[in-house]
Amino acid sequence: MYTKRHESCVLFLEDAFGSGVYPEQLRAAGFIVECFGDHFPDPDRKKEQAVKDPRIIQLCHEKKWVLVTTDKNILYTHVQTIKKAEILIIATESNRIPLDTWIKALIKAKPKIERLVKRSERPYFACIGRTGNLNRKKVGERTRRHRPREGQEK
Repeated sequence: MYTKRHESCVLFLEDAFGSGVYPEQLRAAGFIVECFGDHFPDPDRKKEQAVKDPRIIQLCHEKKWVLVTTDKNILYTHVQTIKKAEILIIATESNRIPLDTWIKALIKAKPKIERLVKRSERPYFACIGRTGNLNRKKVGERTRRHRPREGQEK
């Protein structure tokens, strides 16, 4: 059984997606899109540099946004932060494939993503494939990471 949610499907594109053409393509497909640079500005540059992932996860948790990232290892790096958040994260299978491939995959997966926003338990983590398939990954206790986690207690 699930609890139906009433928030809008808002995609928060992390820094790798930048601003400009990719967010506009998603908006043209009917998504509501928020961009990294709009929420982490730097007066000397367009956007703040070296923002730690827990800050981004917390922002998406507070606003009830879907975090779209090219870092599929965020699940292992920040498992404790993700477990405490009510967040839905969609990560690309690879960060070596051109971003326009992932934009097309997100557009193809739009109905699935909207369904997840309304029906999924949180936290929820999925990897998106090139064809728009979403593969859920369990947010659990285990991590493959051995170095200290950013912004987390041991």
